[in-house]
Amino acid sequence: MTVLGVYKACLDSLRVGGVVVIKDQIRAGKRITFGFQHQRLARKVGFTCTEWYQHSHIGKAFGYWNLSIGVRQITEEHILMFRKDRDG
Repeated sequence: MTVLGVYKACLDSLRVGGVVVIKDQIRAGKRITFGFQHQRLARKVGFTCTEWYQHSHIGKAFGYWNLSIGVRQITEEHILMFRKDRDG
């Protein structure tokens, strides 16, 4: 399934007013950002982007430990919220 297909399936499964939240990830030691590209894809299937903000944090319980031994962590991330406004 494509990313567009995933967003379409999310939209179809939500009630009106439901939201989907996405965040950046680390895969194979590289940061994957989901900002502009995923906002465009979500809007294409019918979502409205209601919030987009950036915040700093270290995530899981071992985040600081991982940083101390050189394992890459996301210490700030973009978080996007998409809302379903209507059925159809």
